Amino acid sequence: MSMPRVRFLALLVPCSACSLFLPARKDPASEAKETEAAVCPAGRAPEYPENLFDARSVVRVEEIYSSVRTGRSGNEARLQGAKLRLRPIAGMTTSDFEALLLCHQARRVLGRSGEIELTSDPYWLPQSWLNITVESESGNFLVSVRGPDNKTANQILSRAMAFAASAPSFDNPALKPNG
Repeated sequence: MSMPRVRFLALLVPCSACSLFLPARKDPASEAKETEAAVCPAGRAPEYPENLFDARSVVRVEEIYSSVRTGRSGNEARLQGAKLRLRPIAGMTTSDFEALLLCHQARRVLGRSGEIELTSDPYWLPQSWLNITVESESGNFLVSVRGPDNKTANQILSRAMAFAASAPSFDNPALKPNG
């Protein structure tokens, strides 16, 4: 064997072995089944609060970016998804809200009957599993919806903006640009 070929094989074997230590990405249906079993009521849709999926509750939609080191050129901002700032729901905790959104996503991915269908639903995408987290800030809910890649992130942001725009208001502050 020639020397370059030996070097190539010497690098290839350890690099291939490293992939054994990385977690395998589950398919969306598997994620949905696990989530449904963990957070949804058995065999039925949860009882969603009346204004949980009301576009009028959207205060603002913001982009979520991450900074990625790109070698010599420095850092690059990459879109990860959207953050929806929502008005509070009486008696609802961030954990309760997150569980309901995860249940909604799981049931939509699995095509369960009786699940709420929204035009431009920002909380699920067909054939995708989204990372949804809910926090509280200044009395509002902050729902972060992230995708696994740039294409999905753009779809999330587009749907979140369209969802906010669907609120019956002529001057929706959620659609005003940052700054």
